[in-house]
Amino acid sequence: MAKLFLRRLCAAALLLCVLLTLAACDTKTNDAPSAAQQTTHTEGADALAAMPASELTQDLSTYPAPDFLTQDQQSLYQAALRIYLAYSYANAWQPDSADRFENEKGWGYVRDAAFEDYDAFHAMLCGVFTDDYVALLESTGRYIEGESGGVYFLDGGVGSDITYIDCTYALKTQSDSELTYTITARYNDDAVFGEGGDRAKDYTKAFDVTLKNTDNGWRFDNFELPDAPGLA
Repeated sequence: MAKLFLRRLCAAALLLCVLLTLAACDTKTNDAPSAAQQTTHTEGADALAAMPASELTQDLSTYPAPDFLTQDQQSLYQAALRIYLAYSYANAWQPDSADRFENEKGWGYVRDAAFEDYDAFHAMLCGVFTDDYVALLESTGRYIEGESGGVYFLDGGVGSDITYIDCTYALKTQSDSELTYTITARYNDDAVFGEGGDRAKDYTKAFDVTLKNTDNGWRFDNFELPDAPGLA
């Protein structure tokens, strides 16, 4: 009888050990984040940190990032903002006025000394925008590769839209592969940089901005600023 009792006791202890081991394994499995829970690294912070120092990297609180973007997407927004401002207003990071030329159309270009060569500039664009949007930016001729391989920007700044008053952001669509938000901007032809003007004459325009989750992380597939002159 004593031997039978000991056998049953040993069997119960063994069963308890097995159950405890299985429970521990289940706990570890449940603690690990699923593929859906894991957050894709967008490298927005890296893209912003790689931006050359200039007035384009200073405080741009006039253009806050939408608060529904993740923290890293907001960093990507800040990087995209600086590039879009440079293209829209024909600004440079570090202009070298001593190095300039005119192309066959008579357009004047000045060297942007912030970049060692055009490959470095192109890599910066690709770290923020999709390939399609990079191609669009490059097609504008605002920034080009010079004969020396350096980066040159189109000389001649333009002004912002003085009829612009303010804007709001609204999330339009969101999935694991794409995010779209709408900018609704308010304008008044009588306004001067947001001041004055009969409010009854206000009108609005809507702009959509899209981010896509590429093989390299999130990238802006287009970009808009409601008071910028645009890329045309």
